[in-house]
Amino acid sequence: MFINFLVKMLKFNVHSFRPLSTGNFLNIVITDLREEGVLQKSKSFYTIVEKCIKEEKLVNIIVPLVPNNHSDVNDFYLASFDKYLSSDLFNVVFVEKQSLRLAKLYSLLFICWFFIFSQGTFLTRVNLACLSALNFFKVLNFYAIFDLLPCDNWLGLTGNAELLAFKLRNEIVGKKTRISAVQFGQASMDQFHFEDYHVDTLFVYDEVSAGVYNKLGVDVSSVVVCGSPEFEFYLNAIDDNQLQQQNRINVLFIDQPVFQRSEYSSSYLEEVHGVLFRLLNNTQLNILVKKHPRGSAFRGAPLVFNNKTDDIIELMSISHIVIGFYSNLCDLGLLKNRMVIFLGAESVLPPGKLDWIVSHGGIIVDTVAEVEEIIDTVSIDNICSSSVASCVENHLETSSNVIYSKLVNSYGA
Repeated sequence: MFINFLVKMLKFNVHSFRPLSTGNFLNIVITDLREEGVLQKSKSFYTIVEKCIKEEKLVNIIVPLVPNNHSDVNDFYLASFDKYLSSDLFNVVFVEKQSLRLAKLYSLLFICWFFIFSQGTFLTRVNLACLSALNFFKVLNFYAIFDLLPCDNWLGLTGNAELLAFKLRNEIVGKKTRISAVQFGQASMDQFHFEDYHVDTLFVYDEVSAGVYNKLGVDVSSVVVCGSPEFEFYLNAIDDNQLQQQNRINVLFIDQPVFQRSEYSSSYLEEVHGVLFRLLNNTQLNILVKKHPRGSAFRGAPLVFNNKTDDIIELMSISHIVIGFYSNLCDLGLLKNRMVIFLGAESVLPPGKLDWIVSHGGIIVDTVAEVEEIIDTVSIDNICSSSVASCVENHLETSSNVIYSKLVNSYGA
């Protein structure tokens, strides 16, 4: 009862591209407020949105807790979902706090409450109280948003706190709503934060991912293997015919901030950096880089690259060879029949995933020097002929159908 009282006290402003509708089938929630992050994460939902519109189901993109006077964030989302805005079945909804004073008061009360029941030194108790109050207040905000925007299904990306909050709120109020998550990024046994992950349905890329999440002990009603809706979008958009127009071998490096992981030492990353710069001097090659929204593998040593775009569709369309660490975009390269070289993946990915990489033609190198040796054996005619062959797999194209069917059948509709 006290929780319900706190939730009702929270007030929000809701504004959307078009007037809110009743009877919404699906609310897709994305919390990223960075332009690059919005563009990246939106692609995981494009084919699902298209499927809902095709089946005449109302679908909303929910952007919770947008800061006041941040019209640029609104612009990011409207631009990212621009091609669907013409449909009356689609809407983008922005939610922002109505009273910052009340929010500050809540935060102060929660800090005092958690401080009283914490243990340890004064400084430890203050830190614990602040962290606990922040998390609790965030959960209350998501509770209020859940009550404010009813629908049949909520869907988001794995690991985000809002889905867990929605699931808990759903259990408290007993609503007939399903909370589901779509896998985002590689599945790894190092993802301990997925222990007791609490949603109704978890949609994952493959059997290997399903095995990882089950071992981690996710608390879900069902783990459904559906492929990647993000890959479904990419596979349909990448144009292999552009490879025929290239006069040099294009090598695409998939950058990501792996220096945060102990498996990649500073000396190893220095070797990788050196190899990339040596490849730049090869007149037969053109080196391209796909940047990562959260940073680079190389600190203090910026990469020099020739690409005029950072769009993975355009980059993959013209690239013959892909080099990366363990990014799921390397998997995309395999599915598009590119030569893909993985750096240090055996130290990060589970054995089943490594087997999948090898079975799809991926190359896992033991030493960085092997990268140059492999590329030296490649000619543009041979690599181009190999790349334009049909995709290794095409069942991933049905991932949006699998997700949509599960959402519909949750209620026997």
